[in-house]
Amino acid sequence: MKKVCTYLVLILAAVIYYCSNNSSIIEYYSEYRIGKPFISPGHRGLGDLYNMCFISDFNTNIEYRLPIINSKRRDTDLYVICDSYLMSHLEKENITNIDSLVKIKWWDESSYITTKGLNKNKRNVLVIEMSERFIRGNCNNYSTLTMPIKFDINFKSNSTSKTQIEDEKSFLEKHFFNPNINSNLEMNLFDYKLFYPLKEIKGDINYHWFNRIADDLYIDKENHFLFYKPTMQGEQNMNSFYSIDSSEINNIKNTLNRAFEYYCQNGFEEIYFSIVPNPVSVVNPGLGKYNNLIPLLMHGDQLKCKKIDAYELFRSNAKSYYLNSDTHWNNDGLNLWVKTLNDSLVK
Repeated sequence: MKKVCTYLVLILAAVIYYCSNNSSIIEYYSEYRIGKPFISPGHRGLGDLYNMCFISDFNTNIEYRLPIINSKRRDTDLYVICDSYLMSHLEKENITNIDSLVKIKWWDESSYITTKGLNKNKRNVLVIEMSERFIRGNCNNYSTLTMPIKFDINFKSNSTSKTQIEDEKSFLEKHFFNPNINSNLEMNLFDYKLFYPLKEIKGDINYHWFNRIADDLYIDKENHFLFYKPTMQGEQNMNSFYSIDSSEINNIKNTLNRAFEYYCQNGFEEIYFSIVPNPVSVVNPGLGKYNNLIPLLMHGDQLKCKKIDAYELFRSNAKSYYLNSDTHWNNDGLNLWVKTLNDSLVK
């Protein structure tokens, strides 16, 4: 009997390990478990920073909702290169006067597109949105800015199917050595609502009794905010307080202008650039000396593209536009940014 139990445990562990490595199974299970009793994910609708510490003070539900726009005309094809601030929330019906919306996520090559060209019968508009913590690491690189949309007059849309692309991956990497194995195992074994009260008890004890939190978190007690520590400490590109010199600013501007020319030459009539500030940059810049990355880039007329200046939009009342338990804006921040985009498109 002992041997049987041992083999059963080993088989179960092997099945869990394999399922946690297989991207297709993970994707299916992640969708399947939503709303199901007992297996519903605990993290859904909660802040990403809360999920790093489980301090009950920051257990707040997150919900996004944008108004539906009833456009009288639809004469625009809108392309948006964005990150998680927009990717899951922005839809065609939220934007005025557009006929189609193409969303492309930074660093997700599966969302990148190759096209023969834009529809010349439409007004083609491109929005480039990026959060502040990624600007210095990516806007110095021309290929990073132009890779999401490639133009090839000889391109055949069906020439390379998703299946073909997947087949090019090595069998071992696809089935046994998933780089996200640790987070996948955590999700499959412990990410259930059933365990969250216990996790909160542990998180509260660690913080309130021993003043301990996750290494990558900082608690701003004055404003009751959680901040992602790499955006405010350390010698790295994400840090809002890490100094920046004029040569780097000029290089970023020149690279953005080169990317602007690339997209203009390939048919875009209007190009907007927007930087979403790190929460600490606008909620409490007094925690350090803000390097003024966004004002240095967005002010003046050196950038050839149009601008949606989220820094100016948010900084006067930042706590109203950011989540205190997450690295992202809240519903009001999202709505203000989208309203500003719609106003700009109408003008």
